[in-house]
Amino acid sequence: MQKKWRLSPTAANAQPAFALYRADESQGFYRAFGIQVVTLDGSAPARPIAAVTIFNIPSLVTSFGFPLQLPG
Repeated sequence: MQKKWRLSPTAANAQPAFALYRADESQGFYRAFGIQVVTLDGSAPARPIAAVTIFNIPSLVTSFGFPLQLPG
């Protein structure tokens, strides 16, 4: 595998978010890593990123409707 990470877009608390998957090269697939939430600055016209929070809880991805594994 060449790519170490895969991200699947979603939303959390009205903010953009991603289900994160990390490559498991020995098994040939991507394993759930957690959820990444991107907090935008709502006061600025361009809405820059104010914070990025990663919840390193692999099982949390299923709460967002994603599987625990993706094919390599």
